[in-house]
Amino acid sequence: MFGTCAQLLNILKNNSYNIHINICKDGETMEQMIKEMMSPSNQYKVQIIKKRDRLYTTEVYMWQEDCGYEFWSPIKIGLSLIETEEGAVILAIEHLREYSDEIIIL
Repeated sequence: MFGTCAQLLNILKNNSYNIHINICKDGETMEQMIKEMMSPSNQYKVQIIKKRDRLYTTEVYMWQEDCGYEFWSPIKIGLSLIETEEGAVILAIEHLREYSDEIIIL
């Protein structure tokens, strides 16, 4: 895969990555990101996460630059459980409108 931890850290240090992996003891994933939506300015994004129990949640991030680093900073993480993917998409769009204060056109 990457060889050593030092090589992996060097790759991560020189690039911008958002890694989202949660694994149970039995090896199955606990959650899976199924959709990602960006605001028109690309300063905000929302991820739709399908949890192991087949419910959905959303996570909202804001692009930040601090001390020479650029990264997605979480500003709202999974406070709602949603039964359907369609409901999660509607909530994700509402979150983008609320946090970005931008016009979101579908």
